Amino acid sequence: MKKESFYFSHDYNARNDQKILQLRSEYGFEGYGVYWAILETMAETENGRLVATLLGGLAVGLSLPKERLLAMVEFCIEIGLFRRDEEGIFSQRMIDHKAHRKLLSDKGKEGSEKRWPKGKNGPPISTPNAKERKGKERIIPTVYVQQAVSFLNEATGKSYQADTQETVKVLRARENAGVTLDQIKQVITSKSAKWKDDPKMSEFLRPTTLFGNKFDNYLAESRPLKVVPQKEEIDFDDYTRPYFNRTS
Repeated sequence: MKKESFYFSHDYNARNDQKILQLRSEYGFEGYGVYWAILETMAETENGRLVATLLGGLAVGLSLPKERLLAMVEFCIEIGLFRRDEEGIFSQRMIDHKAHRKLLSDKGKEGSEKRWPKGKNGPPISTPNAKERKGKERIIPTVYVQQAVSFLNEATGKSYQADTQETVKVLRARENAGVTLDQIKQVITSKSAKWKDDPKMSEFLRPTTLFGNKFDNYLAESRPLKVVPQKEEIDFDDYTRPYFNRTS
């Protein structure tokens, strides 16, 4: 029987992420390796979470003292790599990834059932016309889009999907315009700090608003103002007085 395999995307520059650098500064590459091992374990669970009471077994699997593993997990929660809720410990990005994989799986099954109805050997059923599909299709997003939406969800506590047409459209426009992910994150961080606790404005913490036509304005607003040091004014009288007050 063929063994089923699973995978999730791994950014090639993840080692230089600011939170990862914090983890590495505290636990070195041991912490980095344990972090990815925990993510792999999360990916294997049905809900993408780890139950805290089972970390002892994971410690045995990783050949680590339980206390050291618990300390690493707590540190990851402290710096925002992991989160905790009533169901367990999780990574928002892993939750988004598993939801996306389930969506693709469900869509594949749905398409298969439409083409080859159970118990029938007739020709494939025709697909809906363009008008019926409009606004309902989901698109496989690029890594750029996935990372942008994942960061937005982490910053705002929301759960936007990276594969909707509107979200992919605005983010691909930013990507094609040369906007970097760091700039995307800069705008998210800035607007989240300003709008997150405002009931009226928090609803605008969404992809179509943040990454739409006003993105350049939001990016400009998010840049810290450069403070130009003022040159100290020299009092000419103070400067010359010692010379004129000399006694012969």
